[in-house]
Amino acid sequence: GVAEAMQRCCAIATACGLSALGLVCAGGDEAVQQIVADGTERLRELTSEDRAAFLAQLLSSVRVRRPAVGKQPHVAGSEEVGAIEGIACPSHGAGVGDWSTDIERHHYGRHHHWATDMGFCHSTGLWTSGCGVMCPLRAAVVGSAVSLAPGQRVLDIGSACGHFARWFFEWFGAGTLGVDFLEEAVAFASSSRPSGAPMKFCWLDIAAGGLTWLPERHFDLATAISVLHYLRTDEDLWEWAPNATRTTCAALASTSRTQCRVAREMFRTVRVGGRVWISHNGSYKGKWDPRKVWGRGYWRCCFREELTSMEADLQEVSELELFLHSPDWDPSYSVIVRRLA
Repeated sequence: GVAEAMQRCCAIATACGLSALGLVCAGGDEAVQQIVADGTERLRELTSEDRAAFLAQLLSSVRVRRPAVGKQPHVAGSEEVGAIEGIACPSHGAGVGDWSTDIERHHYGRHHHWATDMGFCHSTGLWTSGCGVMCPLRAAVVGSAVSLAPGQRVLDIGSACGHFARWFFEWFGAGTLGVDFLEEAVAFASSSRPSGAPMKFCWLDIAAGGLTWLPERHFDLATAISVLHYLRTDEDLWEWAPNATRTTCAALASTSRTQCRVAREMFRTVRVGGRVWISHNGSYKGKWDPRKVWGRGYWRCCFREELTSMEADLQEVSELELFLHSPDWDPSYSVIVRRLA
């Protein structure tokens, strides 16, 4: 009956993490809510094979939805390719090496090691020990949660070897402009681009070079998956320090080379209805998490003007259910900013 169908629907949504966004099961009856609670309790027991099965289910639902969605009206045919490839990258390697701290050089060297010596470009992404199923699962959940559709445009900050761009195209039909500070990763992404796919990759450092070269209100989605926490939180603040000077809430939006600055530049590029999605905040035991380093209100202060004027809304969503994390992992979260006007 209807009740049983609702239970099955919520069980699938919980498995895929979609209930964490309030997309499914809001206001359900007690039996359904118990299913959701039971699903959360079982997260510690999930294996990579379980997550792969959830990914397969989610992609199956995407395939069902995609033909009915069709191409978005603002992009069609060759224009879709031009909307991405027509954007000129800054000078090759802009800002790369323009670093003043050892931590910046450390982050670069670490990712360079993953891309070259470890060969992670040939798997599923640049991650501490290889990404496995978690990277494609993140891409599928993000694309599904924002209803990414054929013809839409994505800006991927920290695009690495281009895996998310390919998944967004192959699964959702979206085009992607990727930006990364590793020349080898950008070269791999460019050479692996499917024929005719609306994708382009630029080599630059976003903290030093910025994103002002990108058009305003051009993209439907701007992502930074496990990227921004490698940037400083405040002008001269990377990690929590008891007596550190912190920029005020009102002035946070004016800081340079910070997580807030890049997030705001990403927001400038998304159209009305589009979203900025910043993932994996709070990883590495919160070492570089702005909510710990600067204060709990960091992200809302960062977008204070837009939130006050109702130009944007902002969610901070636990990734425990969203991406099927284990409770034993770092309690990371996503920041999702939607442009309202």
